[in-house]
Amino acid sequence: MTSRIEVLERPICFTDAQVRGPFGSYRHEHRFTAVADGTAVTDVVDVAAPLGPFGRPFEGLVARYLKHLLEQRNEAIGRAAVNLR
Repeated sequence: MTSRIEVLERPICFTDAQVRGPFGSYRHEHRFTAVADGTAVTDVVDVAAPLGPFGRPFEGLVARYLKHLLEQRNEAIGRAAVNLR
């Protein structure tokens, strides 16, 4: 997938969107909030399955897959960040 940073509001958030790739559309907002022991990250993803109306029945499956993928990524980032302290 090729994506482009569309919004950058340092240090609050940034948003990337698919330029070329497997989805009908894909937009991912990364929000950062200061918390007592570091930084909380919130992901907001808007995704559409490919193939227009023919892909719509699969959008729930795609959304669940992406949620799982982002949860795994965030856990890995959290583990790496702890090791940097």
